Amino acid sequence: MAIVQYSGLVNRIGGKLAGSVFSSTKGIAYIKRHNANVTDHRSSRQLDIRQIISDLAGEYYSLSDTQKELWNSYASMLSEPVSGINCFIALNQKLIYYLGLSKKRTSPPLTPGTPTHLSGLSASPSGTSDFIISWTSPALSTLTIIINYRPMFGIERTTSQQWHFGATAASSELSKVILTDYDLSTLVKFKCRTINEYGILSPWSHVFSQSALNAGIYGQPGYGYAFYNA
Repeated sequence: MAIVQYSGLVNRIGGKLAGSVFSSTKGIAYIKRHNANVTDHRSSRQLDIRQIISDLAGEYYSLSDTQKELWNSYASMLSEPVSGINCFIALNQKLIYYLGLSKKRTSPPLTPGTPTHLSGLSASPSGTSDFIISWTSPALSTLTIIINYRPMFGIERTTSQQWHFGATAASSELSKVILTDYDLSTLVKFKCRTINEYGILSPWSHVFSQSALNAGIYGQPGYGYAFYNA
């Protein structure tokens, strides 16, 4: 993002030019790259999320005074200034999205914390275009693994490509099959994290990759595309 300084000849610039957007915030003018992939704020997913937030807000006000006090107490222990209702909605929204309505909670975690990180992550092809994601730990019954993925087509020139939700799995399973319908030689990237029974997420793991088919060079499948990009 570039900042613009006006002179006596130019005192205002606005609009789009050659893939850039001229804009200003709080009196500071700047140039930013035009985003052609604008989010549809009325997509079915966005509408579903808004409805969940609305429902959770109503449920919070129906909690007892003691339950509200617990959520406010939990919020006061966090590093960021948030309220009890914000914590109630944020944590339960994640639980509903990943684990379903039955996992909603009316009581907060006892203390702030981060779920155990994943280790020993790996990916291997399964069948024609599917993958097996494996990990060695943790194997706790209270943690769920979240797996996201995205394909890599050609030369990757940006890290802002959209990630897709792949699956969830109990951490004690130590592996999960991810179903795709990509071409055999497509390189697919993965990242994982954990979520605990309170809706608290761990940071994402490192990004790792695999293709369903080790398309070889000069008839040597052991040194194919997946070998060089794993």
